[in-house]
Amino acid sequence: RPLRGELSARQRTCSAVRARVCTHMATAPLPIGVFYAEFDDKAGPMVVYQAPAAAPTLSEATFDAVSDYVITTDTLADSLITVAADDRVLLGHPVRIMDEKFA
Repeated sequence: RPLRGELSARQRTCSAVRARVCTHMATAPLPIGVFYAEFDDKAGPMVVYQAPAAAPTLSEATFDAVSDYVITTDTLADSLITVAADDRVLLGHPVRIMDEKFA
């Protein structure tokens, strides 16, 4: 436990990530789209929604290549992640739903 006035390891990590993201904002490309993915017990990982719909953000092949990072384990859950895929960089924040229903 950090002493009074000190940052925890998680707070220091989050601050460092925010600083890296902010310093790269001037050179970062603009977002071209968003997508929402989830794990279906029968179909497996899948993109449920993409915008703009006319020009999908990810191809099926690209999603297959990065789905382990988008729908992830506890290690990467609740973290800001970046994944390079083809000519794109994906910025994400995987969230895990912890419930007996999904175990």
